[in-house]
Amino acid sequence: MVPRADYLTEGQDPETVEKLMGNVTTLLAAGEEIEYVAVQQKPLFNAFPDCVAVTQLRVIFCRLRNFGLNMEFKAYLWQDVLTMQFVENIASTSITVRTAKVTEIMGYLPLAQARRLHDFARIKEAEYADHRSAKNREKAVGVTSRDANISYRLSLAEPGGRNPDKLLKIDQQWKEPSVRSLHQGGFDQLGNAAFPLY
Repeated sequence: MVPRADYLTEGQDPETVEKLMGNVTTLLAAGEEIEYVAVQQKPLFNAFPDCVAVTQLRVIFCRLRNFGLNMEFKAYLWQDVLTMQFVENIASTSITVRTAKVTEIMGYLPLAQARRLHDFARIKEAEYADHRSAKNREKAVGVTSRDANISYRLSLAEPGGRNPDKLLKIDQQWKEPSVRSLHQGGFDQLGNAAFPLY
């Protein structure tokens, strides 16, 4: 597999990118594509560089093991990434990706490649900001939407709980226009009589 030309614009090693593309494409989900690849450039011995690949769904750390014979992949979904920090040194940059459970660090990335990764991370952070804020609200309340669905199902099945037939009657009454169009003035007049108890 020949790497795309836009992966090689900041001096990435073509052999490393080609090897990565051959292995990573088998791991990608349907419709997922590699958007960018950053390759390490170690100062003294750079025979087996590690790299970072980003897709529209996740960031993937690729580390060569056993003198380049094996590759180790660690993938993190963008929605799970809490922070992505970049620390620029004199000739290179190190990046740190933090999730709720894991911190992954890769150093010796060239400045130009790290800046492209930073731009990509900013875009993804903006995309997933709403998702994270909803997750934080659920965490603050202490109930996730999944937990709420499960507790609702359990309340119907509890012995001594509400009868599902009665709940169905309430649901059918709600579909009637007279009950559905109840407003504050109508509630003030009717009080609790507007909601009959069974």
